[in-house]
Amino acid sequence: MIPLYAIKHVPSGKFLPEPTGRSRRGGSHVGPEDPNEHPPRFFTKESTAKIVLSHWLRGIVVAERGTYGSPDYEPYEDIRTIPVPTRKREEMQIVKFNLIEEVSNDHSP
Repeated sequence: MIPLYAIKHVPSGKFLPEPTGRSRRGGSHVGPEDPNEHPPRFFTKESTAKIVLSHWLRGIVVAERGTYGSPDYEPYEDIRTIPVPTRKREEMQIVKFNLIEEVSNDHSP
């Protein structure tokens, strides 16, 4: 058995899904989803799930990057977190799953 962990919104029974942004970014932008429609995001360590949950509870992270005008075109980066008051720690739970490999008797290619 392989232990895996997911983040569950207890009142709705929904889970935080895998982010769909570039390079799996955008985890702060997702909300709990029905696991039958969007698979939960799984973690191999409980500690990682706790860290992700803590960051998610802080709010939506917005990053703006670009350059300021001439003559030097100075680069800038503005990263900020927008609080989401409806995200409540007491409504969230780290849930443990056990992944079990099923061995098939079918040896066809």
